[in-house]
Parts: sequence; C-alpha cells; structure tokens
Amino acid sequence: MLLFTFTLLQVATVSSSTFLPRGISQQNDWLISSTQKSTTLSTDAHGSITLSNGIITRVFSTAPCFSTVDLRLESPQQTFFRGLTPEAIITLNGVRFNVGGCLGQNNFEWFDPSVINLHVDPQAMVFSHYNTSFPEAPFELSPGAWGAPLNLTWPPAGLHLEVAFSPPASIPDANGTTFSDFPASEFPCTGPCLTGWHSCDNSSVPGQCSWPAATAVASCAAWNACMGVTCNSGRSDCQARGLPVVLQSQTGFTSWLRTGTTPNNISDIIVKVHYEMYDGIPALRKWVSVEQPPNALGPVVTVDALTTDLLRAPNFAPNAMTVQTVQPANPTPFDQQTVPESPTIAGANGGRTQQLWFFDPLYDQCCDQETHVQYTYYTFLQVGYDDDVWYGGPTGPGKILNAGESWSSQDVRTVYHDTLDMERQGLGLRKVASLLTPQ
Repeated sequence: MLLFTFTLLQVATVSSSTFLPRGISQQNDWLISSTQKSTTLSTDAHGSITLSNGIITRVFSTAPCFSTVDLRLESPQQTFFRGLTPEAIITLNGVRFNVGGCLGQNNFEWFDPSVINLHVDPQAMVFSHYNTSFPEAPFELSPGAWGAPLNLTWPPAGLHLEVAFSPPASIPDANGTTFSDFPASEFPCTGPCLTGWHSCDNSSVPGQCSWPAATAVASCAAWNACMGVTCNSGRSDCQARGLPVVLQSQTGFTSWLRTGTTPNNISDIIVKVHYEMYDGIPALRKWVSVEQPPNALGPVVTVDALTTDLLRAPNFAPNAMTVQTVQPANPTPFDQQTVPESPTIAGANGGRTQQLWFFDPLYDQCCDQETHVQYTYYTFLQVGYDDDVWYGGPTGPGKILNAGESWSSQDVRTVYHDTLDMERQGLGLRKVASLLTPQ
C-alpha cells in the first residue's frame, strides 16, 4: 500500500505539519487494521471531558462555561481546532441563543489554552449535565440483509455523549431596563456603532457616540437604540453600541449590556447537543434536540432557526474533512467551499443551494491572508438550517413544540482525513460507510 506525505503550512507559524508520516506502521493504520480501540470518555480535575476512540479526540471544557477546546487526529498529531465557537445556535420564538460556547480568545489564528481565560458568553445557554450511552440503531438491519456483512455489528460500536443546556436567567434584550456588566469584554462595532444622539460627543471617537464613563450607562438607558456601552480602561469615556450584540474578549475593557428576563415559555426549554463517536473510524456524528417539559409555563415554542455545528478550523481543514449532511433542498454537496450560485431553470446549481464553509473575519485581522490561507480562505464551518439561495433565506426548521413535546434535528457526520490524497480519502469514506451504512 502506498503511503503519501504532504507538508502543510501550519496556521500562523512558519513550521510545517505533515499528514501520514513516512514509516507509519500499517498495523496501526485505521484503514487496514482489524484491531480497534473502544471509544471512551474521560474527565479530569479541571472539568474537562475527553471523547476519544484513539483515532480522533474531541475535548470539552465544562467550567466556567461549556465549549469545545480541541478536536484532533491522534496519528499523526494534528489539530482541526482553531477557535472558540458555540456548540450550536438556536432561535426560539425570535430570541437567539448560543448553545454553550465561551468567551476568552483574542487571537483566532490558533488556539493556545495557556493564554486563554475562558469566561461566560451572556448570550449562551448554560451547561446543565451530560449523559453517555451506546449508539442506537437508526434502522433495523440483520446480518446479511440488503448486502450487509454476515459478521455485522449493529448498531455500530461506539459512544454517544448527550450534553444538556438550559436558557440563562437573563439575556440581551432591546426592551430590557437592567444593564449587566461583562469584564474583560469588548463590544466592537460589529454591533453597529451609534452616533447622532443629542447627549453624545461624536467627535471624541469619530463615527461613535461617546459619553463620560460615569454617566455612560444612564445615557444609554435613555436611548432606545442603545444596547450597551463598551469602556476602555485607558480612556475616560465609553462608546455606544446597537444590535446585534457581539462580545469578544479583550483585556482592559468592560462592557455593559441592556438585559431582560428570559421569557417564561422559553425558560423551561431543554436543548441537548448529541455527539456520537464510533470505534475504529475517524468519524463524528452530531445533532441537536429540543424538549419542552410537560409542566412548561408558557405557550408553544417555535424553533425558528438552528445551526447544529460550528467549527473554526485551520486553513487546511476544508480539504481534510468530509462533511456529510442531508438537507431537503440540498441533495448534492459538490465542493463544500464553493459559494452556491443563484437558482437556474434546471435547478439551483445542479441541486446545491447551501454553503458549508464561510469566511471567518476573526481569522486574519491584519493583512496576510494569502500567506496563511494557501488552500482557501473559507475556514469557518457552519451547518444547519441556514440560508438557501433557492428559497432566498433561512430554511427553518420552524418546528412548533407544545408542552411535553420534543424534536431532533437533522444530523451532520464529519470524517477527518489523515491525508490530502483523494484516493486514500475515498477509501476512508468507503470504510466509514461500510460501518455506518452497511446495507
């Protein structure tokens, strides 16, 4: 069997990282080895959870907030993780929540846990608890049936991690009357900079409404368009910000946000993020479920929008990951990095109407994208019920939940490759398919 070596430019460094090094033992090659390590979950004293099958590993932090902090191949040692994101994003009755996720990262070109102080995202649902179980069969299948092997293991061996989240007691709210402070956080102009209010000093920071720090919160409260202020400890004034609320970690800053109480009909909702890892293959399945308890206080809840998976990845990752998802209006993935074209009479770009990889404005905030991003500048994976060029907007899901009802999203399955060689990637995908869809 031929083994290929590829040298990749390490993100934001001048050193190289090599897929599938020369001399790797074929006995330990997951593609041909019959010896499989069991998928395990372990914890440590710092509250980290590690889900691993010896081929791929995903690490989560649970305190003070829940977030993925690493996603890597074990052989060769190669991280697919570059930056913090929520575990999912959900909109319930028009209120948008990050599901998990932490603030604390300033430089999004690489993730260095030694310099990151994780802290809570005010828009995030709060980690409650987790459970583990074995994967369940998605459909009935007997050995030998429909072409399945006679020595079939069904359902596939592995481990299912279910992580539960609940809404925070308060959320950023344009109608809120309370202001909450968030230390070490900057509210950048991604949330629109405001100007023109009668009490503003519009000359101190051109294009931005500024108030003296002592009166900034009270001044913001008197202006309906103002969602908060951001204050630099090195200045005597603070700047006004509008919707949307976007906080990012920044030493020396404190931001104040207009907040309100989470509506009763949403406060009881339980959102669960599911991760399923399998023995012997570098594949991870992920989906989201939503539960409205039987004793829910309010009326029905509508799941307006849902992003099930987000990943800030290094520049090589789009070429070393296969993202498999089934969308009603997106039967053919084509190149995952290509922006969909407008619909045609024959169909939207041959069936592909949604984009999976996006440009990340926090990746390279200076001037050398051509150096860092040698394959593509689309380094931000977002999968879910997202914008569709055929429909001209989000695809929902628009699921209505009454008290006592639950719902599960479509899932996404990601395969992580140890090479950029298309033939080996294809063989890997066939092995994954033979274990997860053996019929």
